[in-house]
Amino acid sequence: MFLNQLLEISKENFLILAKHSMSLNGEYKDEEMAIYTSFQHECDKLGYDPEVTDEALNNAIISLSGRDLSIRKIVMVELLGILLADGEICSEERHLVDQLCTAFDLEGYEIARMERWVQGMNDIVQEGYRIIGA
Repeated sequence: MFLNQLLEISKENFLILAKHSMSLNGEYKDEEMAIYTSFQHECDKLGYDPEVTDEALNNAIISLSGRDLSIRKIVMVELLGILLADGEICSEERHLVDQLCTAFDLEGYEIARMERWVQGMNDIVQEGYRIIGA
């Protein structure tokens, strides 16, 4: 939704975080894969499949933490979209959210607000699909 506002390097770093976040609950769920594919489209990085190593992950976090506050918030909102794809954030995913909250210098109440917004948007999308019968 907001990824078009990121610079190219930030898009790649975001996709590293997104791919990492999908694996935290031990499996790649269909809902997560669909969202990741939509992220690739939105970032204009079709087929971009980064190798997620500890070094790549740390570099992505460091790079993104140095961006403007609005960019850091975009990254968090979009990541929460994939983390909440299955309707919940597991303990491993929560650890990542907490780590990014600290690295991005965000407050806990801001994260809680973002989570509520993402959950609300997910509910609206599901309701839309029910309305059209898809």
